[in-house]
Amino acid sequence: MVPRTLLELLENNEYLNDISKLYENKGHEFYLVGGAVRDGILGKNTTDFDFTTSATPEQSIELLNKNNYKTTEIGKAFGTIELQKGESSIHITTFRKDTYSIDSRNPNIESASNLDTDLSRRDFTINAIAYSINEKRLIDPYSGLKDLASGTITTPDDYYFFF
Repeated sequence: MVPRTLLELLENNEYLNDISKLYENKGHEFYLVGGAVRDGILGKNTTDFDFTTSATPEQSIELLNKNNYKTTEIGKAFGTIELQKGESSIHITTFRKDTYSIDSRNPNIESASNLDTDLSRRDFTINAIAYSINEKRLIDPYSGLKDLASGTITTPDDYYFFF
């Protein structure tokens, strides 16, 4: 079940629905992720929206520019493009996998083929919850909703504990 507060956040930002439909119509997976999902569930308003997608940065740029959205390529080397819509900042990142070596806090970034791999790289389970706007469905493979309800902070993967 999708919390009413998350649905209200998205209803107040119709352009997010429009962008999501653009991706779906081109056959790309497209999910709202991270803090916007968490904050929406908690009933907190936000203007910072992160999405993850199966589309490459080049495909995202082409799709959005053809539909009159102005993009920037500041994070393109990391698979991320950005656009502004009024007060909102929207980051769209290709599914990716971050791996760390024992001697560095800087990840090696690779593209990934699916949502689950992308969510596994997130810092906390409460930020590893995705929402499909088109399907109106929460995806929570790491029990972030349970941790959010209990006030628990855990990671989706053990690699954060190698220190």
